[in-house]
Amino acid sequence: MNQHRGSNPFFNMRVLGSRFLLNTPVYGLFMSLWGMEGVQSGNMHRLMSANKNICLVPGGFEEATLTTPNAVRMYIKHRKGFIKMALRYGYSIVPSLVLGENQIFYTLDYFKKFRLFLNKIKLPGVVYWSKYWFLPDPDHEVYTVVGKPIKLPELKKPTHEEIEQWHQHYIKEMVALYERHKHLCKNLPIELY
Repeated sequence: MNQHRGSNPFFNMRVLGSRFLLNTPVYGLFMSLWGMEGVQSGNMHRLMSANKNICLVPGGFEEATLTTPNAVRMYIKHRKGFIKMALRYGYSIVPSLVLGENQIFYTLDYFKKFRLFLNKIKLPGVVYWSKYWFLPDPDHEVYTVVGKPIKLPELKKPTHEEIEQWHQHYIKEMVALYERHKHLCKNLPIELY
């Protein structure tokens, strides 16, 4: 999401991630040194009030939990908080996808309901490995594709209907972005959760 009015939406960006990631020994230290901050709403309000550009993954751990090499899965149907925040501050949302990352690890595609339940109690339900243990397999290409910014109006108190309208617009743009670039990831089917 960005407020920057210039041509580069990635200018002066703050990367936001879960508190779990930031509190994980060693990994959390690296993420903090890299500049990652917490994704909680108070921090988002602080950054957006200061007109900072922010980057976040709406699907979070749930999306990682659902990852499979057989499809591109997005956990987005119930993630509307970022839309509400973007509407409050009149931000633009830039649809972005990373294609091929579901191929760099093997994943456990069983016990989805249980693993998603673990996510609800703030425990990651992600199980992954590669031929290099926990390092990604370098034999697969990964692509980042970026769509056109979606400019949202500034609505200090957006209604449920307005949030839903813009959320559906965002999902439509994400699916269209995937359809334009699905050849980069073996034309896998897209699944929305």
